[in-house]
Amino acid sequence: MEIKIAGCRGSLPSPSGRLLTGEKFHSEEFGGNTTCIYLEGKGGERIVIDAGSGIRNLGNYLLQQPQTKPVDVYITHTHWDHIQGFPFFALAYIPGNKVNLYGEIKIARDLASAVENTDSREIAQMLEEGGYTREIFAQQQNPINFPAPLEYMGGLGEFHDFIPGTPIRNDHLKIETKSIHHPEGCVSYKYTEGNKTLVISTDFEPSTAEIEKEMIQWWANADMVIADGQYEKDSEKNPFKEGYGHSDPFLNVDLAKEALVKKLIITHYDPNCNDTYLKDLEKRVKKYSLKQKGPKVIFAREGMTYPL
Repeated sequence: MEIKIAGCRGSLPSPSGRLLTGEKFHSEEFGGNTTCIYLEGKGGERIVIDAGSGIRNLGNYLLQQPQTKPVDVYITHTHWDHIQGFPFFALAYIPGNKVNLYGEIKIARDLASAVENTDSREIAQMLEEGGYTREIFAQQQNPINFPAPLEYMGGLGEFHDFIPGTPIRNDHLKIETKSIHHPEGCVSYKYTEGNKTLVISTDFEPSTAEIEKEMIQWWANADMVIADGQYEKDSEKNPFKEGYGHSDPFLNVDLAKEALVKKLIITHYDPNCNDTYLKDLEKRVKKYSLKQKGPKVIFAREGMTYPL
């Protein structure tokens, strides 16, 4: 597997520029686009995790590559910063391409089988055909919100709804899913190719010992975990906001250590955090992990590639 970071901001894009206060905000090193991660398998599988603003640049990159495989887009959740870039994903507009979308069925989160447990044939058909995920994206591109409706996207393939906890079929990759703690829910994806495992856990708040235990079990023995580290506890510059559904990089080190994770990549930076703060935080988190004999720690940078 090869993993590329197309966007690693949380909440909203945070470009470099001069603020109204006259200060200069720098985000060149870590990037200003919201969440978008690209995974390419050894068999040529093309997988996108989340469609934040970074998916626009990813689309421009993919246009330069041979279009030999479908592009499967896996959505962790549909908060704006994770879907806002999709209307600018160039591949989805080109007939002949096949861009498939996968998302959680929010209305059936607690059902063992949404289709089997509904009395409505109309709802059952919607769930089977990926109607829930399609509806969310169609709302975003309603003409009152965006000039190009979903129907303009001639490269769209299939929409798939799923219930977290169920595996997703793929010819070469094993794909597992888990619901994690975030307002209105979020899906963590686990991708396994051969003997290598990648876990992506954006947007989660380990607010109880039970949630921490679940994350340790979910991350167990992963070769790489990409995890939300938006806030820093006991920080004046980037204080922890309880109930917002985000984690702390120092706590992530503790969880990853217990889970025997080999490499921890921190992502989903708060939009107020500039390069200077993030570089300092990265040094402190790396030092902490070394002291605790935890995993190798990397802070994600937009445009970087990480082989696995």
